[in-house]
Amino acid sequence: MSKLIGHTSVNINNEYILIFGGLLESANQNEYSDQLRVYEISSESCIPIILSEGEKPSPRNFHSAISHDHKMILFGGKSNGYLADVWQFEFNSKESVGKWTKLTTVNDQVISPRFGHSAEIYKDSMIIFGGYDSDGFVSNQVFELNLKTFEWKCRSLKNRKNNEILGRYFHSSLIYNNLLIISGGKQSGNIPINDVLLIDLENLSESEYLNCKIKKIPQNISRYGHKSWIENDRLFLIGGCNSNHDFTTLHSLNLSEKNEWREENFHFLSRVFNNSEFGPVFHSLTIYTPHELTFVVYYFVWGGKYQQSISNINAKENNGKLSMLNEDIFRMILEYLPVHDLNNVQLIGKDCQLSQLSIEDKLWKKFLLSKSQNVSPRRSGVNYYNLALHSRTFYQQSKNHIIELGRIKTLIEFQFKPKQEILKQDIQQLVKETENNLHEFRITVIGSSNVGKTSMQIVLAMNEFPQEYIPTVFESEHPIPVTLKNQTFTLQMRDTAGGYDYEIIRYLSYSPPPDLTIVVYSIYNLDSFHRVKDTFVEETRLHSPKTPILLLGTKSDLRNYNPGENFYSKEKPRIVSYEEGENLARELKCLSFTEVSSLKMVGIEELKELIVKCCLLQDSQVSNNGKPKCLIQ
Repeated sequence: MSKLIGHTSVNINNEYILIFGGLLESANQNEYSDQLRVYEISSESCIPIILSEGEKPSPRNFHSAISHDHKMILFGGKSNGYLADVWQFEFNSKESVGKWTKLTTVNDQVISPRFGHSAEIYKDSMIIFGGYDSDGFVSNQVFELNLKTFEWKCRSLKNRKNNEILGRYFHSSLIYNNLLIISGGKQSGNIPINDVLLIDLENLSESEYLNCKIKKIPQNISRYGHKSWIENDRLFLIGGCNSNHDFTTLHSLNLSEKNEWREENFHFLSRVFNNSEFGPVFHSLTIYTPHELTFVVYYFVWGGKYQQSISNINAKENNGKLSMLNEDIFRMILEYLPVHDLNNVQLIGKDCQLSQLSIEDKLWKKFLLSKSQNVSPRRSGVNYYNLALHSRTFYQQSKNHIIELGRIKTLIEFQFKPKQEILKQDIQQLVKETENNLHEFRITVIGSSNVGKTSMQIVLAMNEFPQEYIPTVFESEHPIPVTLKNQTFTLQMRDTAGGYDYEIIRYLSYSPPPDLTIVVYSIYNLDSFHRVKDTFVEETRLHSPKTPILLLGTKSDLRNYNPGENFYSKEKPRIVSYEEGENLARELKCLSFTEVSSLKMVGIEELKELIVKCCLLQDSQVSNNGKPKCLIQ
């Protein structure tokens, strides 16, 4: 059964609950949804509706939705890209007819496309807080859309004690009296946030800055992907997860006292996720009161998933593969093993895929480093300290065991060549030097979300920049013909999704192994540049060790771009220089490096030629050298 995550649900006049979008997760594929479901409260079931002809929102998840004047207002979200459109849905219950309308807003340059933000209704305004935006920023600002004038405004926060107000996404929000209450969420780098923000909206229309008080959440119950509500002056948090586990328990904070948190064991929702096939992370929660029962409160919970652990821990056959072990269980097993046995577990784990810890080397190393930092030499009975003493030599020992047992493929070390040197190569000579006179190449394109991977491939294929955002289908291929000196080559471009939520399944893009992997970052997005080294190159070397890498910087036209006075960020993003990109390519032993602007069509024809010659060059190197040079890293 498919699981729905990152969707929204809103209460319309205590009669209907409108559920829109989300990501449908199943064993075979993940698919963004544009489906609108109408849940009728009186019949306790979803009812069929007729949609009027016309435009409707694109598929998406991690958007926001609010109820205003018997209508649903939708904003932003992502579908492996970032959105900033505003939509209105009006439902005629008598005729079961619904109509979407795209709203035109004023001063919309103050808010960037984003996902993972929150939205609430306050008087006649929609209040947006936080989110992860298209330039890699995690926001800590409040955005107001006046629903009468449809004008956007931006507000910054200030704290009287000068405490840092962290930007966040995947948090929860609600309006209580004149307060916008923001709880939890996570920072850039997937770090859970352990605080609650109480933002005073009383002077929203008058002041550029809003006062913000901060209350702490105990570290052990900090979370993201959860929901919240208020009962009897208590703030309740349900679901969510942190770096260690999912929360099926319910916790509350007394807002009138000092940071008094407690676990709620007798509330009805404290048992909602027990024995449930749907999980507590990224679900939706809607509260309503039937007209005839004004003293009764109903809670409507829809969708969700288990994020940090697999709900079915027992090993089951799944298309001939073993199910992964729960990470917490796996760590408990590992902590009792000596170093030599851990080496063998790593080898077995790589083949059997017992755990993500044994699939991704970086996670294995991260696990060991965390042990060495948190260990106490006084503890007895557990091999923590012993393992920490050996952590520096452990990984090298693992390499030696891997080489000895032949459990890993050879990594080929390619010498970096500036693009000018490769472009000077004679195409006919390169073709002659290849083993099979190749004219068709498989290319995998990877990189962070919203760096322009899909747009770049569309421009390569059609010589025209797409006017509308086209979301990446997880494994879509774009055949691109390239003619060089009367010889025609075909590039099978395999597009991939770059979001954090695709890391576990993106390895499928390396089978069969590509002839070239293009790792893409945006010069306008520093986070995407850092992920080249931290994620994508290491991922390529792990899953396709014989494939050369071409590092590509996109959106080069933004190098001299001035966002102007109304830019939504207080600071202009730091632009990645050409030299920084080329130096990183040298450091990571990529085959070459270049930059393009798909929008301005700068460097596109050069990129086509560079891709073909990189593929031919790597093939001739391998065939001429016989046994390639081996590099284990």
